[in-house]
Amino acid sequence: MGWISVKDRLPENLEKVLFLWVYDEILKNLSVGYMADGEWSIYLPYTSFDLNGEYIEVTHWMPLPDCPKDKE
Repeated sequence: MGWISVKDRLPENLEKVLFLWVYDEILKNLSVGYMADGEWSIYLPYTSFDLNGEYIEVTHWMPLPDCPKDKE
């Protein structure tokens, strides 16, 4: 599956996804995170932080790929 515009649809609540966010229309970033109650958060192994602010815009997202299978 490819990139999905946030204008077309949003991920399920708390679904971990890869998303593109833009800061002040200049700096583009890819992050792993989730949307919770309408707010985007970046996922980190032991914490997370919200992407709030008038200069930040999430534009696209996509589901995370499956984890690799063991070579057993």
